[in-house]
Amino acid sequence: MTFVRIAQTIVEHNPLAHFVCVGNGDLHDTVARFVADNGLANNVHLLGYRDDAERIVTAFDVYLLTSLYEGLPYSLVEALRAGVPIVATNVTGSNEVVQPGVNGYLFKVGDVDDGVHQVERIIDERSRHGKFCHDTIRYTYLDKFTSGCMLDSVQQSYSL
Repeated sequence: MTFVRIAQTIVEHNPLAHFVCVGNGDLHDTVARFVADNGLANNVHLLGYRDDAERIVTAFDVYLLTSLYEGLPYSLVEALRAGVPIVATNVTGSNEVVQPGVNGYLFKVGDVDDGVHQVERIIDERSRHGKFCHDTIRYTYLDKFTSGCMLDSVQQSYSL
């Protein structure tokens, strides 16, 4: 629900904004009802499960992940690979991927106002200052999350 509440607030500020939710979950029907009841159907698109999510993310201006908890969210790695800046809740896993001010920002779980602020901050910083460019975001993927880098990191962790 944090995702759709952030979307609602941003759409109130900017009626041209669009949000895309890829995947299913326990709250899918609740979110769909909220979207319909609050007149957001033209701005919030609930795609459900997709096996081409890594292609869809390339069209995003910001990747928003509002998890209550995570492991290491592969979807954030996909966003970095696509060069898309991230706004995510400050939970384990997400805070290992997001480097605040470099490839995105974090906000406290459930804090809709700060989530809105961080999404708008990225949009503003990209348009006014050229920050969060595709190549910079993508570099954070290449530096840390390619299979070679991840295997090297695991090997170093277990070396004697």
